[in-house]
Amino acid sequence: MALQNKLATTDRLSKWNIPCDQTCSLCGNADETSQHLFFECVYAADIWAQVCQKSHTPSTIGDFARQKRVAITKAHGRSRSARIYIKCITETLYAVWKQRNNKIFTGSCVPVQQVVKDVLFNVACSCSDQDRMYLLR
Repeated sequence: MALQNKLATTDRLSKWNIPCDQTCSLCGNADETSQHLFFECVYAADIWAQVCQKSHTPSTIGDFARQKRVAITKAHGRSRSARIYIKCITETLYAVWKQRNNKIFTGSCVPVQQVVKDVLFNVACSCSDQDRMYLLR
């Protein structure tokens, strides 16, 4: 849903005439759009950089449209790197969304290092033994 821009980010809520603060709850530096929240926000960008580095996944994070094209291409791939990439992007998008919601509804979010550990743990748990060994090398 994140790559399809279907999540209830504050820019979308505003378009539905739902009053809300449109500022990104994670960084406070820009309006919350899917592009910003998942790829430009300093909190999310730090998570992406560390997940990509630790999972040996090339960092292509940046432009929302480009990321969507890469994800679609990788989703059709059968290689180990494609499988791990898709699991990493899925878990990272979900983790950023969860932290955004935590910040809005509880006023706090988990430190980046813990989010990265959780993402990599979830990816490793969903991998085959061979993929897990590749991921943890």
